[in-house]
Amino acid sequence: MKINGKTFTNIILFGKIGLLFFLSILGLVNYETRYIIAHPDYLIGDAYMVASVSAICAGLMFILHNNNKGIESSVLWHKGFESCFMVFLFFFFFAIIREFSGYFNFMANFSPKSTSDQLNQREAKENPAVFGISLTVALLFTIVVIYLAIVIREPITIPFWLFISEYVFVTVVISVVETMVSLRHEKDNKKGAAFFFTNFLLFTGVFFVLQYGGMNKELLELQNDKCLYNFPEKLHVY
Repeated sequence: MKINGKTFTNIILFGKIGLLFFLSILGLVNYETRYIIAHPDYLIGDAYMVASVSAICAGLMFILHNNNKGIESSVLWHKGFESCFMVFLFFFFFAIIREFSGYFNFMANFSPKSTSDQLNQREAKENPAVFGISLTVALLFTIVVIYLAIVIREPITIPFWLFISEYVFVTVVISVVETMVSLRHEKDNKKGAAFFFTNFLLFTGVFFVLQYGGMNKELLELQNDKCLYNFPEKLHVY
């Protein structure tokens, strides 16, 4: 099988589906609600914040990768909106089930204070073995996609200065949002810098792996003969 950007993209999409499925199972098993009970207004707020910022970043990248290609603006905005909407749906659902899965309790050892006897007496149901297995699978998946990105090495199709600007903006903004969500769980602002630096390194790796694996080209760049989002109308090029 020829390894190219399309193969890489399919592997990443399969991984996303697997991630959502696994977190859903953990949500049913752990059903972690301590944070939600302590802060009922945070769950939807966090989900909207994560999903909205992710969608905005995706939209910005979509415009940057298709600007000055002579594509009609109506087609560009139509496909750009669909891309943003799909990203929003994914990350909104991801943020919700991540909360119920007990992810933050495992990573930050969070235990919110409450006067509720039921809440105080509740014990965490996280299974270290389950999380150990999941981390192992995640590590193996990461090694595979990094290897594929090194093999494929999809060239950058936008000016380098624009690519670097895109990288800095996307990684900083998403890192800030994830840091804000983590600090709400941890309740220790002194760890803000550590959270931000960790998230920035993580998303830096993700950004470059997706770029050199060819996912940006497959999902973001419109082409006359091949495009992920196939609308009935044809692309009109001036």
